Amino acid sequence: MRKNKFKFKNLKLYSNKSIQISAVLFANIFSAKSKSLSSDFIKVNVSRTKYESIEYTGYELDCMYDFQLFSLIIRKAISENFKNDDNFKNVITLGKNEIFDYLNIDSNARRASRFKSLSERVKKISCSKIAITRNTIKGDELFIASFINNCYLNNFDGELLLIVELNECFFNLFDVLNSQYIDMNLFNDLKSQYSRSLYLYLTTKRFNTDPSMYINVKRDELAYRITHSKNLEEKKRNQIVRESLKELISKEVIWDFNFKNGAEMITIKIKNQKQSGNIKKKLREEQEMIEAYSQYHRDICKNVQYRNDDVIDLYDDLDFLKG
Repeated sequence: MRKNKFKFKNLKLYSNKSIQISAVLFANIFSAKSKSLSSDFIKVNVSRTKYESIEYTGYELDCMYDFQLFSLIIRKAISENFKNDDNFKNVITLGKNEIFDYLNIDSNARRASRFKSLSERVKKISCSKIAITRNTIKGDELFIASFINNCYLNNFDGELLLIVELNECFFNLFDVLNSQYIDMNLFNDLKSQYSRSLYLYLTTKRFNTDPSMYINVKRDELAYRITHSKNLEEKKRNQIVRESLKELISKEVIWDFNFKNGAEMITIKIKNQKQSGNIKKKLREEQEMIEAYSQYHRDICKNVQYRNDDVIDLYDDLDFLKG
């Protein structure tokens, strides 16, 4: 039996922060959309770096309720699996008030019908699957997992509860991929779903140790990231991006931006977060991996073709990946 099989159990929980896998935040999974639930599946393919690509298959998920529900599930799962044993508790229970409190639902709107509607959103989340491909010296590593396995409502002693069946494979991703904290107070203070979606994306860029840093982003890619739509008129698209950036300035997420009409690129000056020693260590290790990978290609095997069909079984091969 392996030691420390579930290292995610040691992740720190903060009352106002949500721990998330960076690749999930980067991809346009949680974006802005209408309140109505989409009945269509979408497929997202993006590259976060030259060495990491992300594929998402599932329903459109929004930043009005879906991201908060997803964050609550992760928080509850880690909290209830906190002990350092070798057992994974794969079922959690969420009550009405627990969900309403986390989503800041007004007291006069806390009806059973609202609870059932939010439960349907969790059901949509259970249909979501992510595949992350990462290039390393050993070749391509492929991580595949659904966010959760299933959910259903159950009446227990007269109280309606949401039962969520967790996917152990997804939580093992916290052991092998980068993760980041989202300030949920700040997230909820942002009035626009577009601003919330942009905040999730820009959080994955806040790694520099300097107080601020500049990034250049293609305007169309940024608009697609926060809207899920490639068919917006240019005027509407520019308006959404500009207003979202302005709101992030007001909340001190970014310092400034340069966005000229007709320009293909947007320059954003990001305010960086304070980084703990663990984050800095993880960044150094990732940079060393990237440098070693580049050197490997330059000096040894420029013509090697890596395997594209290697699927890593996260249950059995987790220690191998970390070796």
